[in-house]
Amino acid sequence: MAEMWNPKEHSQIKESILEKYLGVWYMKITYRFRRAYYVDTCSGPGVFDNGIHGSPMIALKNAFEAWKKHPSCGYEFVFCDAKADVLRRLKENITSFLSCFESGFNSAVQIHFHECDFLEKFDMILNEAKKKETAAFLFIDPFNASTVPFEAIEKAMKGISTEVLFNFMHSDINRNKRLMNSEKTERIMGKGYDQEKLKSVPIIRDRYISDLRERTGAYVTYYTMKTPSESPLYDLIHLTKHCDGLSIMKEVMSSLSKSPHYFSNDERYAKDQLTIFVPRSRDSFFEVLKSVCGSEQIRVERLYNEIMCDDKLFWTKSSILEQIRGLLETGKIKLVSGPKRINKNSVIEILEDS
Repeated sequence: MAEMWNPKEHSQIKESILEKYLGVWYMKITYRFRRAYYVDTCSGPGVFDNGIHGSPMIALKNAFEAWKKHPSCGYEFVFCDAKADVLRRLKENITSFLSCFESGFNSAVQIHFHECDFLEKFDMILNEAKKKETAAFLFIDPFNASTVPFEAIEKAMKGISTEVLFNFMHSDINRNKRLMNSEKTERIMGKGYDQEKLKSVPIIRDRYISDLRERTGAYVTYYTMKTPSESPLYDLIHLTKHCDGLSIMKEVMSSLSKSPHYFSNDERYAKDQLTIFVPRSRDSFFEVLKSVCGSEQIRVERLYNEIMCDDKLFWTKSSILEQIRGLLETGKIKLVSGPKRINKNSVIEILEDS
């Protein structure tokens, strides 16, 4: 009997994020680069048994939309899966899918299929990603934590125009840490931490994110998938070397949210649904504002740039404006110049007695 392939709810949420982000990414990079290189390390069949499109089709669809505006760009795809039958189904589904597009797009597309663990081809993939005038996006969706060495993410981010979106399976590490020797811990975490330094999921995550920032020089954001009982399942981690990429991901998560706290399934939804938690910034907006401008006047556009290019702060441009308006109403800041309705050209100042 053939294996049934249907995505779990958290996979659908994850691919909604991927679709939103790739829509913007393809449009931006195909305007600036001559080659768009997308890598899917655990591709799956592309179309699930219930008809839902997986990540390969999401990438192809967004590439097609970009091609209609930027047909001179080359569009290249790498799909890896360790199962021969899954890869065969993927090839069939992609052939059928491409037949719905204009023939010009098909001639602009190059697709490579690899029946393997993606690490077997990883160096070759990264060499292609680093070619001149290439922007690359790697979607790494592993089955467990041990399948993605820290070194692989570090090597991927050596490309200045490479971005990575991947699952960090911290719950898997937390559950199996007593069985992990120092070599395996270093493989996954990047350092040989002892068990005392990996006491809980938040500690594991914080150490991992901190080491990623330090060793890749990238902007690193994370979004936590939780079970109905509020237990962390894994983190969806995004790495980019560009403030634009960071800003886009913040906007994507905000646009898909139903509240400031959750991306899909907030407290108004059924309690048995999964949740993605968008971490709060640790400081209040007013504290951040004070640290940025102190007693000086500041243009809102500069404030945008400071906050949007900080991967520890999660406000978007629209939420920054909301925060500023709230501080004006409570008398903590004043409008120095610009239109009465706050915009990027407005100049504000913190009041002395705040």
